[in-house]
Amino acid sequence: MHSLFEKRLHELAIEIIGANGLISGSDRLAVEKGRWAWGFLRTRGSTIGAGTAEVQRNLIAERVLGLPYDPAMPAPAI
Repeated sequence: MHSLFEKRLHELAIEIIGANGLISGSDRLAVEKGRWAWGFLRTRGSTIGAGTAEVQRNLIAERVLGLPYDPAMPAPAI
């Protein structure tokens, strides 16, 4: 949940700030020295780092909630 929240936060910040929010820190027009641009790009990787959000949701659904296995997903490692 944290990685998805962080991703949405940076998307909202870039939307509010506008195009200057995507300028890297070395440019004089960068907002907060490129903090939001860097965070926006970094959060893309954080949703993949611990496994994709979809895989994590499927694991919770199957193992915690006891819902049936989704054949579209890879077989779970048990």
